[in-house]
Amino acid sequence: MAKVIAYMANGLEEVECLAVVDVLRRAGIEVVMTSIHDRKKIEGSHHIFIGADALAKDVDASEADLIFLPGGMPGTRYLGECGIVTDAVKQAVSDGRRVAAICAVLLNHFRNSAVRPKWKGYRMECQILADIYRVGLPTIVTQAMGSVMVSAINAILMPLSPAAVAFFGVYYKLQNFLFMPMNGLGQVAIPIVGFNFGAKRPDRVRSSFCTAVPIAAGIALAATVLFCAIPGSLLGLFDAKAEMLSIGIPALRIISLTFVFAAVTMILGYASSGLGNGLINMVGTGLRQVVILVPLVW
Repeated sequence: MAKVIAYMANGLEEVECLAVVDVLRRAGIEVVMTSIHDRKKIEGSHHIFIGADALAKDVDASEADLIFLPGGMPGTRYLGECGIVTDAVKQAVSDGRRVAAICAVLLNHFRNSAVRPKWKGYRMECQILADIYRVGLPTIVTQAMGSVMVSAINAILMPLSPAAVAFFGVYYKLQNFLFMPMNGLGQVAIPIVGFNFGAKRPDRVRSSFCTAVPIAAGIALAATVLFCAIPGSLLGLFDAKAEMLSIGIPALRIISLTFVFAAVTMILGYASSGLGNGLINMVGTGLRQVVILVPLVW
């Protein structure tokens, strides 16, 4: 397995550091988040605290296939002033191993004699790109499922009555209030699961599942009760007429019975993306929104 050492200093750019570590760990690459200070707790440039895996003095940089230097100020300056980092970079360049930086590359070029990047020889790593799209491409397809579902159901409802189409539009707006927190919860679960899966912490992965799923189910259950108890009032928020109410009130009550199951499958799908398998989320969303739902509506 490839190994990356990510040198971290106080004042680093949090997103630049964590986004790279997240993607690499999802691709199955070992990343050692290494603090250059005498403690593992790092404070980013936006006062977000990050826990490193090890201290620089305890890590053998010669074992790394790649050394990653995240940017941000004053973190970049601290990296350039750290003898352990500069020695590791010099040795890596001498050995023909990779050194990577984003925003830090220019400052290191001008202020750090150990780093002299050369664009000659840079090339696209097809395997790394494939690992990224192994998760990214199914996620792109998953995001498109909602549009496919809306188009298909509108095509089914239009011959019936304008009120049916109008009701579906109102329902879609109402259910967004339910699924927005679900999507937020799922997006939070992805990096948490991904980080801990890459760090070989199955206890934290299980803890993430055991925390997110009950929260999602609880929100969905509350929405089910609301949709069953006051469907007329909810539709009234959109000035629903008598024909829409006659269609919408029983429809909302029936549809709401699926909320808990939908919430659980959504969170599990997001979490599976964090484990590096976007296909599970894509298949689950496809079954829930298109393959099963559209024929049932028809």
